[in-house]
Amino acid sequence: MIVGNGGTVRDPFSMDALLENLQSLPTLPEVAMKVLQKTSDPDAGIKDLEELMSNDPSLTAKVLRVANSSYYGLSRQVSTLKMALVVLGLEETARIIRAITFLNAFPSIRVGGQFDYSSFWLHCITVAEVVRGLATRLKIREYSESLTGALLHDMGHLVLASFFEEDFVDMVTLADEKQLSWLDAEQEVLGFDHPRIGAILCKRWNLPETIHHVVRYHHAPIEAEKHFPSVYLGYLANRITAHYGVYVARETNSTTLAADPVWEGLSRYIPHTPFKPEDLIAASKQEIELGAELHQQLLQ
Repeated sequence: MIVGNGGTVRDPFSMDALLENLQSLPTLPEVAMKVLQKTSDPDAGIKDLEELMSNDPSLTAKVLRVANSSYYGLSRQVSTLKMALVVLGLEETARIIRAITFLNAFPSIRVGGQFDYSSFWLHCITVAEVVRGLATRLKIREYSESLTGALLHDMGHLVLASFFEEDFVDMVTLADEKQLSWLDAEQEVLGFDHPRIGAILCKRWNLPETIHHVVRYHHAPIEAEKHFPSVYLGYLANRITAHYGVYVARETNSTTLAADPVWEGLSRYIPHTPFKPEDLIAASKQEIELGAELHQQLLQ
């Protein structure tokens, strides 16, 4: 049994069952699921995504606004979805669509007052940017699901703040009083933590297993049983983003970022691309800046 800050006795097993069956948890918009399916299909093309989006003018308008933003710095205006698909490519356009639909699934008006909604998304969007930068520099070709997992990695925080506000306030209070990480405070108050809550949400949304693992193990990559490159990328990108001061809450880690053993674990999956962690950390500052730009566009 777990006793919260307010003296409420909570059974972690009944809380887990409650999360599993909570009907008010948001469902992923149908268009987002279809976009995920299309971009996972090697035979899908620009026409398929264009047809999928044809009945959602509001989402299309948001995609065009982001495509024409300073984030991409295009030399000509993108006026149609087809042009966006041609200029940006299928995967990049799909990435914008996924980001917009995930943000829409948790509108800011739904979140408790003590939760910084904007800073939360700045962190998540930036972690995804850093994943992309790492994957590009390390010549990892298949990283689309790693990006999505990175974007969603802290969704457990958002679920707590949106649907369990009393527990969330207890957790934040305890973390402040005892100078704990939110991860440790969650365990003390609830008996489980935000990666586990996020994994439950991934399951509810029927997301691919790789995304589920990135979310579930973004604080404990050595506990993962598969999808190691994606999990390692998500974990390291999370640490790099926090290293540059873009984080949701204080975290504790006994090892310095450059000395983290997960770098060595990642190297086993890219043996032909030697790298120095220090160089990748320094180069990632570019993605930190890009994350801020994209965050500004997506939350307008």
